Amino acid sequence: MRTGEDPLILSIDSSTETSSVAVVRGSQTLALCTGEPSVQHSSRMLADIDAALQDASVALENIDLFAVASGPGSFTGLRAGLATTKSFAATLGRMVVGVPTLHAVASWEGFSASHVIAAIPAGRGELFAQLLSVRDGRIVELQPPTHVAPEILLDRAVKLGTSIIWRGGGAHKIAGLLRERAARESIKTSESNGAPMSAGVEWYVSRPASALAEGVASLARLALDEGRAVHARDLSAIYVRPSDAELNEKCPTPNSSPK
Repeated sequence: MRTGEDPLILSIDSSTETSSVAVVRGSQTLALCTGEPSVQHSSRMLADIDAALQDASVALENIDLFAVASGPGSFTGLRAGLATTKSFAATLGRMVVGVPTLHAVASWEGFSASHVIAAIPAGRGELFAQLLSVRDGRIVELQPPTHVAPEILLDRAVKLGTSIIWRGGGAHKIAGLLRERAARESIKTSESNGAPMSAGVEWYVSRPASALAEGVASLARLALDEGRAVHARDLSAIYVRPSDAELNEKCPTPNSSPK
């Protein structure tokens, strides 16, 4: 990368239902490849990366910084995304940024908001969720990420007593429950493409994000500028619950066979 030039970033999100790969320089997205939710992320990741590089007319060795959504999210997807990113960064001697998935969800649409609940599906009807604030593109954690049932998350939201922007696939999965609970609490709800403007408490449901890789790249650039990029060996995943395999090992079902 030449001095004064924006870094060329390859970013990957394999932690959510719709995987994506982006090649970004500065504020310009040179290529964006979005996967199919029905196709396992790990089976098509390298093909998507290759397609994005070709669309951007960029060779892998020209990439200055690698970025990846680091969780929480799908265990298989997370591991595939992090392993791929680590291998690229280690081989080419580049720095890497792991961007918390819920941070990328919260930053979707780009505007500032004092209270954002970012939520993605966690399987079995539950969610990965986090309360965050977005200020000038920077994310502030108001609470740690959690693995939670929708009803409990809604209880917590009511207790906040403030306007909230709900973002992410998890918010859309529970949109019906969200609106029912809001009605019971006399909280207004609406769909929003901007920050709350009305007085009083209101819950806004943002439009769905089509791909997170662009947001991952944007937050990675900020991390690079602030000196938070790391070497490949230091990249790690964010897990907020054990995997199904670990749960089964600790609490085997009656029909499971001993190992």
